[in-house]
Amino acid sequence: MSANTEQMTNAPCDARCNACSAPICPMRPDEGIYYPDEAICARHQYKALPWLKTQRKIQRRAKERNRYFTQKMLAEIRVVREGIRGADPDRTRPGAE
Repeated sequence: MSANTEQMTNAPCDARCNACSAPICPMRPDEGIYYPDEAICARHQYKALPWLKTQRKIQRRAKERNRYFTQKMLAEIRVVREGIRGADPDRTRPGAE
């Protein structure tokens, strides 16, 4: 482990949270919206979270990349089928779904 990586691991949440490029991250719960072409949190300790697994499935199967998902929406999805669609940003406000 490099010194920089070790500092990130031992740093308070503020420093670690700012380092994550994912729009929805387990270290920043209830923040952000996710589009299927955006980054997914890659921190190993969160890899098994069900909503992160759902994000990875959506990234592979969603056809419409201009529709978003919130963490709440991701947590409620049980099956990800080909062509899954998120909320339309022109019709709904993030957080109002």
